[in-house]
Amino acid sequence: MPPRRKAVPKSKAKPASSSPEPSPPGSPQPSSSNAPILFTLPTETIHQIISHFSDMNLQVGSEVYGTDYPYFDPSVPALGYVRQDALRALSQTCRSFRKFFGPLFWEYFNVYTKGENGPPSQWYKRVSGLLERGSLFFADPENKDIASQVRTVRVVLTRHSTATVLPAFVACLSALPNLHTLHIIHAHSKMSSHLKSAFEGHSFPSIKNIILPSCAHEILRCCPEVTFVRNLEEDGSKIIGAISKCCKKVEILERVDPNAAMLKRIAKGIPNLKRLMLRILSPALESFPFPILSPLKHLTAIDIIEERRYYPPGTDPLDVLNNLPNIKLARQVLKGPEEKRRLGIVHLGSQEPPEGVVVMKQLEWLPGWASRVALRAVE
Repeated sequence: MPPRRKAVPKSKAKPASSSPEPSPPGSPQPSSSNAPILFTLPTETIHQIISHFSDMNLQVGSEVYGTDYPYFDPSVPALGYVRQDALRALSQTCRSFRKFFGPLFWEYFNVYTKGENGPPSQWYKRVSGLLERGSLFFADPENKDIASQVRTVRVVLTRHSTATVLPAFVACLSALPNLHTLHIIHAHSKMSSHLKSAFEGHSFPSIKNIILPSCAHEILRCCPEVTFVRNLEEDGSKIIGAISKCCKKVEILERVDPNAAMLKRIAKGIPNLKRLMLRILSPALESFPFPILSPLKHLTAIDIIEERRYYPPGTDPLDVLNNLPNIKLARQVLKGPEEKRRLGIVHLGSQEPPEGVVVMKQLEWLPGWASRVALRAVE
């Protein structure tokens, strides 16, 4: 008989290695003995702390559109890039901080006036230079990983060096695959032709939200997937025209000052509209032609930006609103379930609202504008 084969000793079973799943951007590192003590806090708490960093701090002027209509004067410098500066410093502290705060730092690409490095009269040159350098950085293929982290672009556009600045900006937008919000804080009123030459033929399908002045409507035509549009400056007629031709998916339109002809264009050209914010002066509210909006089958909310009016002591503003003769017609325009319908009035001001006035958080859009106040939705 052949000799018996020696049994091979069984090796000790090794525990299956469980490698942790990759954390999403903006998440702290797994806790360890040498992890920064900051990351012992819940992620939500850290983000809440960051939310208290001052953002753009843009000064608000009302010389053009009245005391109740915010207008950003680009020549007035902001208080600084406070949030960006803080996140930059944090991301440069250590490796763990860089992994957490780095994506938060790159989430925004901001270019606006900052009160330093030159005389105030040259603000447009500084802004254009910053925009061109930043755009070229993000458009560089070597920086595509950083470009993929940008979610929001907030810039000021001027007529200085448009031949080089605008093509660089277009290339930048094309290089941001995850960009979802574009905010044109200000654009020169006489640069529509420059914008058309630079943007014509381009498309940015990732952009879903856009905030821009009417003179920049050529940019809106390049955003076919946009669903949220807010107009800045002018009455919004050019914005409505661009939406009707190129942006069929718009569901929310804010800050337009329409006449009857513009309302007809809205009803015909924006069929998927769900929420509309109008600016109506007090005398015109009582005769405003709300029935023109009846063809809109999905319209569930109308918010009216109205000039602040005086309410005598003991008067409920809701009673004043409900007693306006035209409010009943506005209610009849709204569609959908009763619980989703909203007819509200918005008062804008530079001071905090008085006690007892309900602030609708979803209406707080404008940085630097202290009070975005809406009276309770009309029942």
